[in-house]
Amino acid sequence: MSLPDIQNRNDLLMLVSTFYQDVRKDEILKDKFMQVVWETHIPVMVDFWDNVIFYNGNYNGNPMLKHLLVNSITPLTEAHFSRWLSLNDNVVDRLFSGPNATMLKEKAHNIAHFLQNKVIKKSGE
Repeated sequence: MSLPDIQNRNDLLMLVSTFYQDVRKDEILKDKFMQVVWETHIPVMVDFWDNVIFYNGNYNGNPMLKHLLVNSITPLTEAHFSRWLSLNDNVVDRLFSGPNATMLKEKAHNIAHFLQNKVIKKSGE
């Protein structure tokens, strides 16, 4: 049986919710998310991915500032970004298949590498 592709906001909600269920159990990442207010964070992340995949304009945050703030409280490492990508790819592959699923994984890798280079570099300067 083939998996459906990501088609809409509801698919993204399922993806984001499943991803953060995995994050909350993950030994490498769970401590980074202990202070998160999930009722606020999940809709923001759905807006983010909805904008990235479907260009709807619903997201107006600044991921760089958020990651710099987290990094200032407790440093982020390459291992954190690597694990985040691994979990993300795993969840996408468990739930979806198709052009939008592939695009989401590619964009996630690009965004993570950009953030990693900026956040880790800035903290090391």
